[in-house]
Amino acid sequence: MSPDSTSFIFKALNNPDTRWDFIAVILAVIALLITISPKICRWLRNYLDRRSLKKRLGAELYTQQDILRATKYYIK
Repeated sequence: MSPDSTSFIFKALNNPDTRWDFIAVILAVIALLITISPKICRWLRNYLDRRSLKKRLGAELYTQQDILRATKYYIK
């Protein structure tokens, strides 16, 4: 019978050698998520803004490049 994932994690945490490795990996993943999340949020906000403009203005009136240029260099 193969061990399940929870028993593997508990064994890893109970072993002092692997405990620090496990903690280091978790901290590295958290740091990566903190670093990437603003970029992902910015990209998602830009994508949703462009999609909203395309729906409101109509796809037949403006080209994709016009919408991209208008949203990329927009100053509030």
